[in-house]
This record gives sequence, C-alpha cells and structure tokens, in this order.
Amino acid sequence: MIRRISEMNCRYLCLFVVVLLLASVAAGASALSDLSQDMAAIAKQASPAAVQIDAERIAGEKMSFGSFKVTPKSVTKSVGSGFVIDPNGYILTSADVVSGAKTFTVRFSDGSREAATLVGSDPILNCAVLKVEKKDLKALALGDSDSMLPGMLVV
Repeated sequence: MIRRISEMNCRYLCLFVVVLLLASVAAGASALSDLSQDMAAIAKQASPAAVQIDAERIAGEKMSFGSFKVTPKSVTKSVGSGFVIDPNGYILTSADVVSGAKTFTVRFSDGSREAATLVGSDPILNCAVLKVEKKDLKALALGDSDSMLPGMLVV
C-alpha cells in the first residue's frame, strides 16, 4: 500500500512538473510573440528612413606590352544599406559599404535615386556618413546611448 501511494505521488509530481514546464514554454512563446510584434512595429516605423546604397569601386593596374602601356580598369559594384539620420540628406551606413568606393548612388524607399558624396568614414567604429542633395527626407530618430544599460536590447 505504501509503495502504491509513493508511485501515485511520483506520478502526480511528474505531472505537476510537466504542467509547469508547459506553462513556462507557453509564457516564453507569448513573450517571444510580443517581442516579434514589437520588432515588426519598429521596422515599419523605420522603413521610410531606410536606404539602399550602390557603391562602385574602380580598380586598375598598369601593364606593359612592349612600347605600349595600358591601364585596364575593372568596375566592381556592391550594395549596402543605411539610414537617413538628418532630413537635410545625411545618411549613416557602415564603413564596409563605402570602403574603396569612388561613386555612390542612394535609393530611397519611394524608389527615387540620388548621387551621394562621402562625408567621412571610421573603419574602427565601422561607420560612415554619406550626403545627398535631396531635402525634407524622413530621418530615423536615434536613441540616447547614455540611457542604455549593459544587456538591454537595442535596435
């Protein structure tokens, strides 16, 4: 009889643990769903300020063919992304996007395109700023890094 009570207690204890695990998984799924909804709202709000950056790099190497000297040029194109950070045409991107490039074209969310010039780049921080002449742009609001704490989620 005692053995049977212990087996029943063990079954109830196992059932209780399973119920707790399922409840915690459901709560985690709910939190994950909430986070996913929040991220989608942030992306929707930020998308008008998002841009595509087309960069062109021109490489050439001098070669000699007898008395002829030729400099063949090859053009390499790459695509990156960035955000408008000022309505007057300043765009933040990564230094990797602009590294070694000579010309830049920025494509905006409305489909329009503008030539851009490189204002500056910092390879250590991996950031760069481009400037277009287009005005009244939708700019992304930047957060205050001094108000962030270690471990906080940042988008």
